[in-house]
Amino acid sequence: MNCLRCGSQLEKSTTMMDGEYAGERYRVPAEAMVCPNCGYATLHARQIDAFSTKVADAYRKHHGLLTSSEIRKIRSRLGMSQEEFAAHLSVGVASVKRWELGKVQEKSMDDLVRIKCSLASARQNVARLMVLNRGQRPVRAGSRGGLGRRRSRLAS
Repeated sequence: MNCLRCGSQLEKSTTMMDGEYAGERYRVPAEAMVCPNCGYATLHARQIDAFSTKVADAYRKHHGLLTSSEIRKIRSRLGMSQEEFAAHLSVGVASVKRWELGKVQEKSMDDLVRIKCSLASARQNVARLMVLNRGQRPVRAGSRGGLGRRRSRLAS
């Protein structure tokens, strides 16, 4: 592959490249085809997916979300397949695959992964619930928690 600027042979090299995700620009290290003569850099078709994931992960880090590799590590640490992990989170397996391949998850899904997969995050959530409940004990799992209709005393 030749340089579009000077015609020299491009070489595979790691360089800083600019990318955009959700209207925000990020500069990330990427494997690219670089001209040793003039510095022109471009991506080969085989390099685009990895670059896109790096840009999406930069966005995730900037917004405090788990990166694709962090989600994959959490799943691996739990010893789960993508299908098992999806079932554990009550989401479709396609969602897990997309997150691991670089599609950015919603903040609510990021919170779900953290709470369902990290004891520290789950404890923080319980502490927040206790504050919201003004120090009352959290509602037991499986109980109605005061939600729904109450049965009248006459119906008992």
